[in-house]
Amino acid sequence: MPRNGIIPHLLIRLAIAAILFMAMGPVTSAQSYKVWDGSSEAKPEFINNGELFVIITSPAELAYVRNHWGDVISPYMPEDVHYYDVAYRLVADLDMTAASWKPMGSTRYKRKFDGNGHTIRIRIEDTSDNYEGLFETIADSGTVTNLHVDCFIKVGNARMVGGIAGNNYGTIENCWVSGHVESDHYHSSKDADLGGIVGLNESSGNVKYCC
Repeated sequence: MPRNGIIPHLLIRLAIAAILFMAMGPVTSAQSYKVWDGSSEAKPEFINNGELFVIITSPAELAYVRNHWGDVISPYMPEDVHYYDVAYRLVADLDMTAASWKPMGSTRYKRKFDGNGHTIRIRIEDTSDNYEGLFETIADSGTVTNLHVDCFIKVGNARMVGGIAGNNYGTIENCWVSGHVESDHYHSSKDADLGGIVGLNESSGNVKYCC
């Protein structure tokens, strides 16, 4: 036992590292990414077990979801259900950096995106659009969980920029972001709202167990 019960700084750092490791989940040393070609898309598999559930197995499937975000999903559901209305589960590590990523958006994401411990790599450049990230905006009913985003984001005069979402009204939990997030925002009367996890976290937004 250390004198006076004081734990050496090294042990404190090791304890913090262990806590972060447990929060982030398993990390493999030889991660194998499925790499996007920058343009292809493929319709993902849908499972309807009372609630529509979408499995993302490839970069082309994620690109399809992004490109058809506001489309009605048919014939899987009788009512008007869109891609922003359903739950997702990621089952592979995806490298989407072949082209500058356009975030999943135009309508706030309303359900649960489960990264399942996997990684999505994105690159966002040559834009001054607001709401940049993997998602544009997560709605108050939306959740992103168990996801690692590895990003390089360097935008012009843009606000609300983050690795996972530009704007969050919902829940981001057990997620981690690595990489670079930068904005050249210069408007004198408004903040840039720039962040690693999320650019602007609204009053209803909840970010927990993230790093």
